[in-house]
Amino acid sequence: MLEDLTANIVVASHRRSGTHLAIDTIRNNILGVNPAFLTLETILPRHTEPVTRADFEAKRQAPGRAIIKTHGFSSMELFPVDDGLREYARGLLHNSHIVYALRDGRDVMVSFYEYRKKIAGGQLAPFSEFLRTPYGGYSSPAAHWSAHVKDWLSKTDVLPIFYEDMHADFEGVVDRLAAFLNLPRRGDVFDAVISRNAAAAETSTAVLYRRGKVGDHADYFSADDTAFFTQEAGEGMDLYRQRRASAASPSSPETPAAARARATRFLQINTFYPAYLMDFYAARPQLMNASYDTQINTLLDDGFADSHIFTRPLRRYGFDTMQVVANNSVSQGAWLTEQGLATGGKVDAALATLRQIERFAPDIVYTTDVETLHSGFFRRLEKRPPVIAGWRGFPLPPQTDLSGYDLILTSFDRIFEEAMARGAKHIERFHPGFPEDSPVLKEPRKMEWDVVISGTVTHQHLRRIQIINMLAEMSRDPAAPFSLGLFMPNASALSPLAQSLNRGARWAHDMLRLLRSARIVVNIDVDAFGAQPPNMRLIEATGAGAFLLTSHHPGLAAFFELGVEIETFRTPQELASKILYLLSEPGLCDEMAARAQERCLRDHGLSKRAAWFADIMRHAVVRAA
Repeated sequence: MLEDLTANIVVASHRRSGTHLAIDTIRNNILGVNPAFLTLETILPRHTEPVTRADFEAKRQAPGRAIIKTHGFSSMELFPVDDGLREYARGLLHNSHIVYALRDGRDVMVSFYEYRKKIAGGQLAPFSEFLRTPYGGYSSPAAHWSAHVKDWLSKTDVLPIFYEDMHADFEGVVDRLAAFLNLPRRGDVFDAVISRNAAAAETSTAVLYRRGKVGDHADYFSADDTAFFTQEAGEGMDLYRQRRASAASPSSPETPAAARARATRFLQINTFYPAYLMDFYAARPQLMNASYDTQINTLLDDGFADSHIFTRPLRRYGFDTMQVVANNSVSQGAWLTEQGLATGGKVDAALATLRQIERFAPDIVYTTDVETLHSGFFRRLEKRPPVIAGWRGFPLPPQTDLSGYDLILTSFDRIFEEAMARGAKHIERFHPGFPEDSPVLKEPRKMEWDVVISGTVTHQHLRRIQIINMLAEMSRDPAAPFSLGLFMPNASALSPLAQSLNRGARWAHDMLRLLRSARIVVNIDVDAFGAQPPNMRLIEATGAGAFLLTSHHPGLAAFFELGVEIETFRTPQELASKILYLLSEPGLCDEMAARAQERCLRDHGLSKRAAWFADIMRHAVVRAA
């Protein structure tokens, strides 16, 4: 039996139709894909370098979706029946996302001719003769190409992508692939077409690379050749033209590329910790009477929840944005006054939020608090926005209603299950990023603590509580004392000793400064997620330049190199041992912290995440159209 078949991406094509251009487009631009690829025909016993089915399966089930290439027909008739290979190949196709790469058949003939000529060492019959030579059981290569195109395009579950479109609108093709595969794409597209038109042809996965171009056939086909090709492949060419025209038709549903062409209105709603808002205004009393925009911009400048705020980054991608802090009665009151909606009584922040949605008229409403802003809240709107989306990085209470949500984003497997059970229409994976332009990074790093733990402790953090209490006792051991800094808004769940070490919460940029001041930052995630990365401290600590010692999870290797950039622990005893060792090796901590910060800013920066987020939102608008 085949396992996990839906992890496959099959790239099917006739030879010389842009097969490896399609493969490279996927592997370089679609996240969650294994960069290697497999060729289905290698399991044929007659292949020049056959591989066993067991070896093929082992490679197919490597981390990331496998890309499987085939030039065969969809029937898989070339695979033998007697040893089960045909059933196996058909099973792969049946349970895979199939991308069919195709190209103007006349250009395919030219490329195929040059390919065969290269194999023959330059000794090959003239093109006109080659075009009329029987091939693959058909009267000519053109007839074979036509049959291949008609076969694959007769299937309803195949995404055709066109060689010509990859040259004319590469990013649009990437968007179509990402939407079809239901995977996020890179924000900064690696244009596989450009790479082939530069000296860096080695980026191609093709065995025999050739820099083809659209319209090659004009230099090869005579009038007689054109007439012969039409006779042999007319039906295939008609189908090719129809499907390509259909993909680009203005009357077809709006494509992601078309959505990019207009300004999308994006309203983000956050709820901030009440304790943070209290501290924020206490430090800036002049803001109490400031305008709405001044208050919101000052809040954003302070950096609270920076990794989850997209109103500013999305403006670089053509979005028209507005930021709301729904539980901030001060800023909400200022908005109501400016809009002539103030009643003179107590500010109803929730009602203000509803009015902000109605007046801004967004295409997308996005919130990081789906529990407070549940589906019933949005039902109070007179007109529903096309897309209601939210983020969740914490277990959902059983009664949470998400039936009004078109999209839920999360980093965690558990939320996929919970959000679906609570009625969300669509769930996608997304990882927040670190703001590379944080002003804290320009400040000198001053070591003040040996070990720091910052965050909250609740009934969802029983392991965190156990470890903090243990470290509090350890830190007082006369044989090996160390300074332990606990920074919690509420430490009442901790032991009396641990409570005495708590110095209160640090918020926003001050929290990043705190992390930078520690020799070691310890991270223990919420119990329910089993340490699945990436929780926010993983990104915040490494981005700030701190050395991170975090709960072990196999998935961490996708974000950082273990033992080189960050360190992990499996048990409290292992944590205690590693803390004592690492405190004796401060140079090692500094080296690993520097490598982790470089990796975080390069691979997990907010600018890349914003590009990914923008694509997700555009696709959500297209789905809603």
